[in-house]
Amino acid sequence: GPFFSSTRRTGADIASACGASAAAPDVAFRFTLADAADVMLRVAGAASEEFTVALQSTCGDATADLRCGRGTAFDVRGRGLGAGTYWVIVSSTTLTGADFSLELAVAPPVPLPVGDLCDSLRAVDGSAGGVFSGSTAAAERDYATTCGSPGGRDVAVTFTLATPQEVD
Repeated sequence: GPFFSSTRRTGADIASACGASAAAPDVAFRFTLADAADVMLRVAGAASEEFTVALQSTCGDATADLRCGRGTAFDVRGRGLGAGTYWVIVSSTTLTGADFSLELAVAPPVPLPVGDLCDSLRAVDGSAGGVFSGSTAAAERDYATTCGSPGGRDVAVTFTLATPQEVD
């Protein structure tokens, strides 16, 4: 079940690159995996309370952020985590802090879909044009884009054109 906690009356002293203000009150939680696993973190606050969450491999090391999330009620997935200890940093976006619930679910690791990361690109033959479909349902939020919805699940695709062409 959920664990209830608060960032009220806490300091702003845990580093993260997930977008929390340096003045945001924060708390840390630790969990240990005996074997490789996928984890799902579910965070929920009151409708008006927003939080930033960082899943870290080293507590307080902003370069060790594995996954980030932000909102009033949201999920953060850590896929294919190796055996070891991990930290969950929850930061309030209000300077006074706020109450929230945190749930952790652990499951056997599931392979990432092809194209979830740039090192596993899905190649398509675009030389004759066409419509290419796929799904982002099992993908992670890996890349920042300058268009579309920020923070959405994404996949990467590569294609090669024989001659310069307009791509829609």
